[in-house]
Parts: sequence; structure tokens; C-alpha cells
Amino acid sequence: MAKNALSLLLMLSLLGVVAYANNEQSQKQADNYCIARLNAGKDALLQFLNFACAQIDCNPIQPGGLCFEPTTIISHGSYALDAFFRKTGSCNSLGRLQSSDPSYAKCRYP
Repeated sequence: MAKNALSLLLMLSLLGVVAYANNEQSQKQADNYCIARLNAGKDALLQFLNFACAQIDCNPIQPGGLCFEPTTIISHGSYALDAFFRKTGSCNSLGRLQSSDPSYAKCRYP
């Protein structure tokens, strides 16, 4: 009986740790934006855009989209990096976290 209670206690403790870690990651995503580093290589950002846009909605940075202008690789890369960050929790080496919202005009980051 004590063995079952100990196993249950260990399992509940593990679930609590997982839930806490998940909440911490969600809070990190809610409080930050992942934007392109100014020194990120253009070729690397283009490769990332091709990769990420197969997994996220890149319509806002396509012609006619609310985030199409300015048509720079840094601007489009920043939008894609943040959308990918929202989906996966990963802000890769091309990006950096910032706490201020990079949205502008009618372009709203995810």
C-alpha cells in the first residue's frame, strides 16, 4: 500500500513539474516577441522563410498582406520568426527576443 502511495506521489510531483515548465514557456512566449537579428544573413533568413512558411501562415507577408510592406528580408523574417516562435516556442539563432511589440500600422504580429 505504501509503495502504491509513493508511486502516486512521485507521479503527481512529476506532472506538477511538467505543468510548471509548460506554464513558464507559455508565459515567456506571451511576454516576448522573436524578431530577426539585424546581423542575420539574408540567405539564412530566406532559407528560414522557406522552411517556416511551410509550417505557419505567411499570408500577412505576401503581396497584399497587412505586413507585406516594408518588403525587406528583415521585416518579413521578423514576422515569420515570431509566428514560428508562437507555434513552437523556439526563437532560433537568427532571431532575438524582445519585450516590446514589433507590430506597426495595420500589421499585427501573432
